Amino acid sequence: MNTDNSTSVTATQSTEDLLRDLVDANHILFNEGVLDAFGHVSIRHPENTERFLLARNMAPGLVMLDDILTFDLDGN
Repeated sequence: MNTDNSTSVTATQSTEDLLRDLVDANHILFNEGVLDAFGHVSIRHPENTERFLLARNMAPGLVMLDDILTFDLDGN
């Protein structure tokens, strides 16, 4: 039995919602002192598992929606 719910969770959330969650995660973890100016948070792309979403090179506390970029698994 497969108990991994990651696919069903991402399938029910829109990509826009996930991007907002990623921005929020950057802000929360920065504000709580978990991340400093050099930390980062990423998520796997919900529609293409060969890609991931990550904010451009900037302080996590300043990340906005427009700062989220898509990368392949090699970081390109």
